[in-house]
Amino acid sequence: MLSIIIPVYNEELIIEKTVHSMLKELYKNKIKFEIVLVNNGSFDNTQKILNKLKTKNIRILKLKINQTFGGGVIAGLSVAKGSHVAITCADNQVKPPELIKIYKIAIKRKLDFCKGDRRLKYKKWFRRYASRAYKFLVMALFTLKINDINGYPIIMKRNVYKNIDPRLKNWTINVEMLYKAKKKNYKVVEIPVEHGERIGGKSNVGFDVIWSMFVGLLKYKIKTLKNG
Repeated sequence: MLSIIIPVYNEELIIEKTVHSMLKELYKNKIKFEIVLVNNGSFDNTQKILNKLKTKNIRILKLKINQTFGGGVIAGLSVAKGSHVAITCADNQVKPPELIKIYKIAIKRKLDFCKGDRRLKYKKWFRRYASRAYKFLVMALFTLKINDINGYPIIMKRNVYKNIDPRLKNWTINVEMLYKAKKKNYKVVEIPVEHGERIGGKSNVGFDVIWSMFVGLLKYKIKTLKNG
């Protein structure tokens, strides 16, 4: 079974469409699944919409306070029951067929850890240079050669998730997972995915989030040095 974790923060305009399009692809491909929707401290109508979406295959978790993307991911993973776990975003920019494609590749090739490479080309100069700087820092601090560090979806075997045991409830969780996967000799495979425009709502990634990502990265490096 595939467990799909989707952290949701103030996505009243898009989450219903995201879930319905995901369900369509899962049923079309006859995949046994569960979807775990994590309301990550939303203060709009997200919870009301999530309550309507709940079925035997769709579980709803509610976090009273926003714990950033990492906190939502960890909350969802903690209750996941599938042999494989997937992490994706609520904004529907990476469409469900792309997740299904990666899942099928993971099963066919018996991959431990694979993820999407969105091949992003940001239009705004700040996002473009911040992305390049972040990628350079990750490579310099952790010797991780990853094209799209925050690329989704991520799909891994359940035992791999248990073994790497991500703990960071902040925006650095992807670096933590990738770094631990490397240390434990899991091969990380990146697979190109199509990345579209956001249709509803607005991105939660602003200057404050980007700054917290850089700070979190440095704090995690210090932590790894202390822990050996």
